[in-house]
Amino acid sequence: MNKLNSSVIIISLAVGMAFFLLISVFIQRELNPESFNPDKHRIFALQTNNPFGAVGGDSPKMLFVRYGSAEYMKENFTEVESFCRIIHNSVTQVKVNNNSFYNQPVVLNASSNFFNFFNYTLLSRNEQTVLKSKNDIAISKELAMKYFGNEMPIGKPIIISFKSEEKEFLVSGVFEKPNTVTQFNFDMVSLFHGERNSRCYVKLDSPLSRQKMEQEFERLKDEIPVIKGDSPNQYDLLPMNEAYYSSMRRSIFDLTRDKADLWIAILVALLILGVGLFNYLILIKNRLNDNSINYIINRIHGASNKDLTLLFMREVFVLILVSIGLGILLLKLLIPYFNELLKTTITASTFIQFNSLALSILLLGLVAVISYFFAQIHIRTKLSTTNMKCSFQPIRRKINVMNIFQLAVMIVLIISFSVIIKQIQFVNNKEIGLDKNVMAIKIPQAYKNLSKAFKEELRANPNIKEVALTPSAPFLGHFKLLFNYDDNGVKKEYYPCFFSGDASFVKTLGIRILEGEGFSGNPEVDKHKCLVNKSLASLFPNQQLIGKSMPGNSDKTIIGIVDDFHFSNLKRKIEPGFIEYRDEGPNVLVKAIAGHENEVEASIAAIWSKLIPDYPVNLESLDLRYKSLHDENKNFIRLIGSCSIISIFLSMMGLFAISVDKSIKLTKEIGIRKVNGASVLEIIELLNKDFVKWVSIAYVIAVPVAWYATNEWLKGFAYKTELSWWIFILAGLMALFIALITISWQSFKAARRNPIEVLRYE
Repeated sequence: MNKLNSSVIIISLAVGMAFFLLISVFIQRELNPESFNPDKHRIFALQTNNPFGAVGGDSPKMLFVRYGSAEYMKENFTEVESFCRIIHNSVTQVKVNNNSFYNQPVVLNASSNFFNFFNYTLLSRNEQTVLKSKNDIAISKELAMKYFGNEMPIGKPIIISFKSEEKEFLVSGVFEKPNTVTQFNFDMVSLFHGERNSRCYVKLDSPLSRQKMEQEFERLKDEIPVIKGDSPNQYDLLPMNEAYYSSMRRSIFDLTRDKADLWIAILVALLILGVGLFNYLILIKNRLNDNSINYIINRIHGASNKDLTLLFMREVFVLILVSIGLGILLLKLLIPYFNELLKTTITASTFIQFNSLALSILLLGLVAVISYFFAQIHIRTKLSTTNMKCSFQPIRRKINVMNIFQLAVMIVLIISFSVIIKQIQFVNNKEIGLDKNVMAIKIPQAYKNLSKAFKEELRANPNIKEVALTPSAPFLGHFKLLFNYDDNGVKKEYYPCFFSGDASFVKTLGIRILEGEGFSGNPEVDKHKCLVNKSLASLFPNQQLIGKSMPGNSDKTIIGIVDDFHFSNLKRKIEPGFIEYRDEGPNVLVKAIAGHENEVEASIAAIWSKLIPDYPVNLESLDLRYKSLHDENKNFIRLIGSCSIISIFLSMMGLFAISVDKSIKLTKEIGIRKVNGASVLEIIELLNKDFVKWVSIAYVIAVPVAWYATNEWLKGFAYKTELSWWIFILAGLMALFIALITISWQSFKAARRNPIEVLRYE
């Protein structure tokens, strides 16, 4: 029994501590972004009111600001030391030494002070001169190795194809990406030039100047340039640390974290630690009980409670040391999986940094202190000399709070895991108003004039049902416009989303026309017409929209109303939108005849190879794009699933060890009952009924907790599954099944023992 007890103690502590430390270090890093930057508390993201308002889930603020705003602030406010503008530039191809690369690195256009402003490390050590001219570009250490090998590539040419142009740069610097949490992900930086609106950060002389600056922004808002020039807008300052968690940051170069994820991670860490720690406490209590006679004898010979506690702690200390060794091994094995799961960059060296070491020491100290006081209280209250005959007294069955906690955690995680799975299935199977099987081909900007030729080649394929051209394929992006209109003398406004495509666009995507008609295909006729979705039509109830000018856009006449279709993830409601005619664009949409998708993909590859030989095929289904919008849910389900497995594993180990201990303690009672005719099933019932009671109590506690947690999570979705009653029943049955499977084999062995042997043992 001691070997089993020790093994369970070691594994429980090792797993609990490893996961707690891993998640705690992750949270510690995430709550301290830009830790490498000593000026981070003086840096603020410049934000302004969103001219489109808080519509359809959009933020009332935005981080995209007018050129001239920061320039005005630097010139007029002495508190503003400097500012840095940033904007992303999409790349399609990179050429180095006659070699072409299509990995599409993230390129930033930034002010010349970028590296000094944000304190990124330049290996070339030329912060003052790295971005002096329009042809300068700094590249990451990783790209320098990929493109140029081990040599420092300063002064080397590099040709980059952007969406609208091809440009030659000279490498002016090599930088190293920080290994700590940062809010920017980029591979190259070139000089920001021109009077372009962009993201902008300002550095103040002191963090305390923020309030004064915002008051000045309010006072002078009529003078500071804004994007929507017909009315003044309020500027304010978002601290750089807070910007990391902002939902306004959605650019390709942004790294961000939802704070809700951090709260979930904290809760998961505490639950796993709690399950492991309770396993540990339950089993050291059993160990204390097993050694009770020895301790009582030692007390008779003069040992004090403190002496007995220290004697026990020497034994426990060895188990803790072994647990630490196993925990370190588990950490090394788990780090790669954890990084992939939560998109972080934790390394083994992270755990030898001061904060991580302090946390580890604190955790070990906590375990040691809890062990000491737990043992001291148990020895003082349970192991007095008056209890010498305790082993001959009947076993009193008590409610085991720690076991109930473990089982409750397991049930909560099982319910949460089941609800998340159900929501993912709902997302994947939901009708979105579009044909998910449609393929989207992205033509490189350099070959955008070939999109019509590409379409004509595809139309000749008998396996293709429909082909359409569009400037932007669904789920890749869309515009939102502001329209003002007069409603019986009352000025009103609304913010429709804007889509465009050729005459086949609606039919190819499978969008249903509810009223009216689609585009005719005649550009001269269709260019002044549009289709509106049901959500837009609902803004104007009791009005006949078909044949009328679009409210706020007199240039367009509404010819039809289409059914709503999703163009964002299911966390956002479908917004009002309209489709206008445009028979050009770099995106080709293809609907294959069912069962011929593979032949169509091969045909697309062949046409691509003929028309665009120097670029790899860029082909993706709408279904994949739609699912990619919910990738965060996949990571979430993997996190909860992993924690559920760990919780179940630890709970099963604890229950098994307790069932073995219980069967030993009831050896005499089992023998007497068998002599008196008790059957195997009756003995199993005797041994199992307490565990069934624990599961029942844990279930009553877990259900309301799980309901609240999953209901709150589902509130984040505009379209969601129902919290089905059967999930809660199934979770309870699974917990009961797991508990019974864990303990029943030991109960069966105890029940089958020969009663004569049992009584001889006693």
